[in-house]
Amino acid sequence: MWQEYLTLGRALTWFLHPWLMVVASAWVVYVLYSREFHSRTLKALVEEDKSSSLTM
Repeated sequence: MWQEYLTLGRALTWFLHPWLMVVASAWVVYVLYSREFHSRTLKALVEEDKSSSLTM
């Protein structure tokens, strides 16, 4: 259901002004990038991976 709202939002920004769609798309990419690569969860997983040793 959220996909319909996302598509509607993209269509509305395009009809309002093409540059508004470019800005909105860049903002979405920034938010997704920051959530993917700069999250507290990722930092916790990296720290946990560094602290555990896999010696046999």
